[in-house]
Amino acid sequence: MEKEVYKIVFELENYHWWYVGYRELVEKYLKKEHRKLEIFDAGCGCGGMLTMLEKYGNAEGVDFSDIALNFAKSRGLKNVSKADLNFWKSEKKYDLIHCSDVLYHKNIENDVEILQKFFDSLQKDGLLILSLPAFAILSRQHDKAVFGVRRYRKNKMVKILENIGFRIEKASYRFPYVFLAILLVKCIEFFYRKKSDSVDIQHIPRWWNKIWLTLNRLENSSITLGIPVPFGSTLFIVARK
Repeated sequence: MEKEVYKIVFELENYHWWYVGYRELVEKYLKKEHRKLEIFDAGCGCGGMLTMLEKYGNAEGVDFSDIALNFAKSRGLKNVSKADLNFWKSEKKYDLIHCSDVLYHKNIENDVEILQKFFDSLQKDGLLILSLPAFAILSRQHDKAVFGVRRYRKNKMVKILENIGFRIEKASYRFPYVFLAILLVKCIEFFYRKKSDSVDIQHIPRWWNKIWLTLNRLENSSITLGIPVPFGSTLFIVARK
């Protein structure tokens, strides 16, 4: 990501609906494990998720960006280090591997090989939680700002994971309303020949943030109850080894 984007993410992770809602969704699945977990956060970024993951066991994270790691350490996180997932290999076995918005990055050389490494680094019955940008049609300036070069479809990713050996426990899109909003903005930009130069995540009024967080929580409940979202801007997958 561009340097200024890390600063925005760090400032927003504690309260912005996007981050809060996602952490709450992940936490719903962690609570079902009923045990202390060995946890790996692959691409921990500024540490917002890792701070929550620490409540459920021994959590460690890696990231390729020194800027992100410095922000993570400023939260008091000590078990973070620099690593390139292209060359990462762990001798340790984990109960949970979490990876959010990392595999689509331009520096990821082979996303399937990294998923295979996640599989190999999990204990038997270990859990992989993935969040991925969805639908190539949604690619825009935001993707360029965060160095994203690929987006995913549910059926294809499920097949990849099953071929590796995972058993899919949950596969659903998220944020259908964001999907529609992005398409609308892209249509406006196309007709007016004007491109946005900003990233999606920005400071917003508290009341507006509360509305979006409420929508997010309703969607989280739908997903955990087994009602998949048919389309959205993000793909959420829970898979077990």
